[in-house]
Amino acid sequence: MCSKCFAEFSAVENLPSEALFFDRASAEFDNGGPRIMLSEACRSAEVNQESLGFVQNTGWHQVRTQQELEAGATEFKVRIDRVGNKEIVVGFVTPEATQECYCLHSCTPADGVFVWYVGFDADLQSGDVLTVRIDFDAGCAVLEHNGEALEGKAPFEELPGRVVPVVELYAHKMPKITIVDSES
Repeated sequence: MCSKCFAEFSAVENLPSEALFFDRASAEFDNGGPRIMLSEACRSAEVNQESLGFVQNTGWHQVRTQQELEAGATEFKVRIDRVGNKEIVVGFVTPEATQECYCLHSCTPADGVFVWYVGFDADLQSGDVLTVRIDFDAGCAVLEHNGEALEGKAPFEELPGRVVPVVELYAHKMPKITIVDSES
């Protein structure tokens, strides 16, 4: 865990997870990959199986939340409802970061992209929760898997002033995730 942040992370400030929902426009953005289907309340996201026949360039597609985060300490939690290919990318981007890339995880903080690739080594299971904790005051963000730091996933430091939570899903085996409340 980042040594300069989250010493006392008992009170999540800013925008609680229950206020977050996915952005429909980002789910439908054409990056040459599959489309993302959102639940009616925009809290769950899954690869739209009907779009798979139109995949041209990539099996990945990102979906962002509508809300920007910019102060205090906050977290973004997603539950894995359907694992898919045991690969997921989670983190945050600057509001200006591109949606035109084939694979968001090929971008870097210099591109305004702060994401962690969580793959087979994490042994993801249905019901697991990935939590991105962001402390703007300390300038640090960390990733947790079921409440524990993920080995080999370094924290991000020197954060931008505003970010948008993001998840990138891989089409194989139809993954599904849901934003969950901070207390979950």
